Amino acid sequence: QSLTDFNTQVTTMRNDFMRNAPFEANCTPQRAKQIMNEYKEQVGIIRKKEEDMKAGLDIFAIDPPENKETAATVRNIEFLEMIWDMMDEWNANMDGWKYGSFQTMDVDSIEKVAGDILGNLAQLAVRRTRRGERFSSFELIQIQAMHLALLDSLNLAITAFLREDV
Repeated sequence: QSLTDFNTQVTTMRNDFMRNAPFEANCTPQRAKQIMNEYKEQVGIIRKKEEDMKAGLDIFAIDPPENKETAATVRNIEFLEMIWDMMDEWNANMDGWKYGSFQTMDVDSIEKVAGDILGNLAQLAVRRTRRGERFSSFELIQIQAMHLALLDSLNLAITAFLREDV
């Protein structure tokens, strides 16, 4: 495979990822994880090809090109995995809460879980800042969407509890 073909493959994979990765809450966490695993496999294939090509480039004393697209995809996948894990945790807790009765609702537990998840988002931001990375505007939109989804879920649960005949 030529370097041009390889670069085309990398760009195509990146564009496909940006179009089809689970950036929105329009699928289940399980489906989102499946999609991310498929892209991890593609990244692995690209990294293997990079290694294979490196030996050939070394013969001609050519430095391999920096693969920013794949590095960005890896960072996006890591970010998405964290977000989807948090959404999965939230949904699992919500399933338990929404089928309980208002009288037995443990508000402290709900507040703790919501606080923990929002704290995890803050830790994610701190970790990235320490690595010298900034959230892109796209990622900030995703964090805001998750925050709104958490609040919407909580509001729906509270509304359901309040409508319950006690």
